Amino acid sequence: MRLIAIVGGLAIAGLLLLAWTQPWANVDLTTGATVELTGSDAAPALAALGLAALALAAALTLAGVVFRVVLAVLQALIGVTVVASTAFALSSAATTAAPAVTKLTGVTGSESVAALLGDVAWTAWPVIAIIGGGLCVLHGAFVLATARKWPRSGQRFERADDQGARARRDGGAEPPRDAIGDWDALSGGDDPTAR
Repeated sequence: MRLIAIVGGLAIAGLLLLAWTQPWANVDLTTGATVELTGSDAAPALAALGLAALALAAALTLAGVVFRVVLAVLQALIGVTVVASTAFALSSAATTAAPAVTKLTGVTGSESVAALLGDVAWTAWPVIAIIGGGLCVLHGAFVLATARKWPRSGQRFERADDQGARARRDGGAEPPRDAIGDWDALSGGDDPTAR
């Protein structure tokens, strides 16, 4: 489940970043020109959200149970934000196209730009971005549902004192000594021969 969650998170982040770079719409202007809107024009926040989802998937590789729950909630919020950002871009072509139209024509002001707009031909990429946002929400729910079932992180992420305390708490004696454990104890400032 852990591998599925991590790989799935990376794939979703990649999908969001890909959608951000693709053409989202072709806008015909009354002047006869055509403006191509990319995801970076239509939904500039998508890049930051995709990078956040990428960092989140990477953080899952080391996260403990509590942190996994926090990351799952954040992933769901990222997904909701992606859907909202993309839906806003789709609902308001004039606002979405305004920066690109201003750059091409020099016309500013929302009413002036709206007067220049003709037909808007949307591509499939905004829909793919919305699907990516939905997948983020599902990914967050999956991580939340399975967070407690993932195997523990390796012992290399725990201090030697924590390992001994865990062994005593679980009813066992001190963990057996080995070269790696002794080295870790020395690194932590403890004398492994004092036990």
